[in-house]
This record gives sequence, C-alpha cells and structure tokens, in this order.
Amino acid sequence: MPILRTPGGPLLELPAMRLSGPALDAPANTRAMYRSIFHWRPLLNGYGGYWPAGFPERMALARELPDAEALAQLRRETRLELLLVHAGDFGRLERDLCARGLGSSASCRPGVGSAERSTWLDFAERGGRPDLRLVARDGDDLLFAVSDGSAE
Repeated sequence: MPILRTPGGPLLELPAMRLSGPALDAPANTRAMYRSIFHWRPLLNGYGGYWPAGFPERMALARELPDAEALAQLRRETRLELLLVHAGDFGRLERDLCARGLGSSASCRPGVGSAERSTWLDFAERGGRPDLRLVARDGDDLLFAVSDGSAE
C-alpha cells in the first residue's frame, strides 16, 4: 500500500495478541517489524528481549479495537496515525499451533479467528467511522487512518 510509504506518525498492525489470554502473538509482531523496513514509520508492535514501558498495556488496548475508547487512549498515548489490519491473520497462530498438535482444545475450535475477521471486514465495508477511517484495502488487509474524530 503506497500510502504507508509517505512520511508520518506511528502505525499499529493487527493482530498483535493471541485471541485468548494475555499472550503476545510473537510471530505477528515479528512480521510487523520486518514489514516496517519497507515503510520506516514508527511502529507500536514489537518483539524482543524486553518490552518498553507501557507496551503490555498498549497491546491490551489494541486487542479491544475497534472500540472507540481504546482507540482514543492509544491515540493520546502514542499519537497513533495508521492502523493496518490483516483480517485474515486473526487466529493464524492458533491454527498453526493446532496443526502441529500444540494448541489447546479451546484454541483448536473450528473457525478460530473468524469472528474477529468478520468484525473488521464489516467495519471496513461501512468505511469505518470518523476516528477510524478506511483509506486503503488490499484483499483482507485494511488500512485505517486514525484521528480525533472531528471533521478534517
């Protein structure tokens, strides 16, 4: 998506957390870090030896998106400008673990991730809302501009 290459503020890529529990989705965050070399925007995602201050709390807020209050708090704390949602990746980690016999019975249910995927695709079909506006789409990848919600 060419808009990602324009200079600007921070980007958050979803999914960033496992669908259940507090655990970070390390592979998803690693992929987001790799993709950042193509756009060079500040990135809210991450994976490494330690977390910066506030990281677990920010990722907990990210899990609540597209909730307007969670978005407003992320925007206040980080100046978040863009949200890139890989809708088809919700449940990917759980499906991969299940395929290798490493998933729990709760995470190996049929259709894992489909509710989250549908939520975001339906949200995109409506164009988002004033504070989270769809600006680009490539298949199941959805790019939203984040703002304070006022008319620009």
